[in-house]
Amino acid sequence: VLACKHAEAVFAAVDALKDLIETCVDEVLIKQGVGQLQMDMNGGTRKSAPTTIEKICASLEGFIGYQYIAVWDLSLQILSVMFDKL
Repeated sequence: VLACKHAEAVFAAVDALKDLIETCVDEVLIKQGVGQLQMDMNGGTRKSAPTTIEKICASLEGFIGYQYIAVWDLSLQILSVMFDKL
C-alpha cells in the first residue's frame, strides 16, 4: 500500500500501521525478542522460528527499501513509532 499512488490510501495505511504498533507491540513481545537475541549472542542455538517482534522488525526494515524511496518520510514515521516502543 505504501507504494500506491493514491495519497489517501498511503496516509490511511501509515496511520493504521502506527496504531497497530502502539496497540499490539507490548512488553511481552519485546522481552521475547530480547531473550532470543541474548541466547543467540551467548552461543545458544535457535530452537524456534524468529520471534514475533523479529518478524515485525524485518517487515518494517523493508519500508526503507529502494522501492519505497518516494515515501521514506512516511516510512520513517512508522519506524519512529516502533523505536519509541522498543
